[in-house]
Amino acid sequence: DWTQDIVEPGSPSQDVAGPERYAALMSRLGIGPQTLVVAYDDAAGMFAARLWWTLHYYGHTRAVVLDGGWQKWLAEGHPVTAVVPQIAPAVFTPQVQPQLRRTADELMSPAAGAGVVLLDVRTPDEFAGRASRARRAGHIPGALNLPRSQLNAPDGTLLPPEQLRLQFAEAGVRLDAPAIITYCNGGVSASYALLALRAAGYTGAALYDGSWKDWGNDPTRPIA
Repeated sequence: DWTQDIVEPGSPSQDVAGPERYAALMSRLGIGPQTLVVAYDDAAGMFAARLWWTLHYYGHTRAVVLDGGWQKWLAEGHPVTAVVPQIAPAVFTPQVQPQLRRTADELMSPAAGAGVVLLDVRTPDEFAGRASRARRAGHIPGALNLPRSQLNAPDGTLLPPEQLRLQFAEAGVRLDAPAIITYCNGGVSASYALLALRAAGYTGAALYDGSWKDWGNDPTRPIA
């Protein structure tokens, strides 16, 4: 359960679980250094991408997302089972990759760097302040908007790389930027945006983990 198992208890913005908590769970799930993790869901990859990002954040790069997820698997007639497997525990050793995550303070810092692109993948209504899942409405000043839904084909799969590059370009996202930082409401859709950027050939992206639930609920942060 991404809302409980891989988040830090008590975090109002559902930030990723700390290293010890995260490692204990992955160890129980039998994920060791050589384990290939294929994540899938029934929500067009959003939650699978969140798990994918957390694994990469903790240094486990042998993690991928099943494109099209559960629905595509069923549509193509692949086998399914209701048998719960018996898992042998493994040793998961977290190795934090700080370049994959940003905090609000880091976004506010002059050290964030010129030319950095901030990408908001919430809905247009949320970006424009007509709706909000936080106490305040709007978006982070300087951010660009590209809703996560525009990264998917009608069948729920990720758009092909050339179409993704076109979508990013039309939103004003430069794929030669020194860094691209994605955010949404709680770090889920933004994780999928990181996956899309990776598929489009861009590897310098990071996630603002707290996203709008963090920024929009903090009256000290500027909004537009």
